[in-house]
Amino acid sequence: SDVCSSDLAVGSLVFLQNKHLLHAWDTVHNSETQFRFVADRVGEMVAVLDASGHFLYASASHARHFSSASARSGANWLLLVHPDDLNRARSFLENIGNQGPNARLSLRLRLANGTVQNTECHANPVHLEEGKPGLIVLVCRFVRQPQQLRESA
Repeated sequence: SDVCSSDLAVGSLVFLQNKHLLHAWDTVHNSETQFRFVADRVGEMVAVLDASGHFLYASASHARHFSSASARSGANWLLLVHPDDLNRARSFLENIGNQGPNARLSLRLRLANGTVQNTECHANPVHLEEGKPGLIVLVCRFVRQPQQLRESA
């Protein structure tokens, strides 16, 4: 009976280690995909948000346009969005898991100097467990002709 319970314990331990190994492998693969997504957009505003839209990381390019407090870790990205675009932006973040990689949204952001800038955002969800996005990699760039941009899935 002691042998059976120790075999069961070892089997359970091996199962858990393999499960964590597979999760780590998936994380590395997702990280590589996310790195390529970001690396292709050097010079744009890159942010990593948690699933509720709070900054975990903001590239240095944010400092040129927004106050340091508005893009600091823990700050809400939605506070940068123009009030007229807020509902669309909120819906975009809430549904990012259903939109797939490189989802797009055009909206207006409010800059630190009080001006409003037309912006195109591309988002990639990072799925951490059970297909639910745990992080969002968001790349934004200012545009001049917002009428040509559309929200896409």
